[in-house]
Amino acid sequence: RDPFVLSQNNQYYMYGSRAKNFAMKSGGFDVYTSDDLVNWSEPRECFNSIKYNMNKDANWAPEVHKYNGKFYMFATFTQDNGLRGTYILKSDSPLGPFTPHSNGAITPKEWECLDGTFYIGKDKKPYIVFCHEHTQIVDGTICFAELNDDLSEIKGEVTTLFAASSCPWVSCHAPTGHF
Repeated sequence: RDPFVLSQNNQYYMYGSRAKNFAMKSGGFDVYTSDDLVNWSEPRECFNSIKYNMNKDANWAPEVHKYNGKFYMFATFTQDNGLRGTYILKSDSPLGPFTPHSNGAITPKEWECLDGTFYIGKDKKPYIVFCHEHTQIVDGTICFAELNDDLSEIKGEVTTLFAASSCPWVSCHAPTGHF
């Protein structure tokens, strides 16, 4: 589930949510390697969420990006308050082991957020792009925020890019009539 492939030095690294129980309390993430995108290694654990008390519920959608010589995993976990959020983990290698880097969720703590990704803007600044979930606000939004240089926290305000209902192809009949 939720596959993400990183290309690094003629090697491919694939990460994803462990499918057991739809990535709920799955114990972390694995990495698979390939040199041809056809034949893949057996899974190798690259992050153990139990070890860091992060196996509360969701262990979803890991993405790994190289930035300033290190590897950063953006992944969704359930926070202590029961809401999901994107956390940032860090490693010296794409194989891990990854360790927590952000102080809990990097996304707003009071929001239900998931599927964070990394983006370097034309201004060369680091950003996170993520979903503010429809399960909390009905008309889900895609948001972004600038990150500080070491990717440990959001710098400034969160900006909404668009809401689900603003997309011309959306056709949904929500009981609240928001669509």
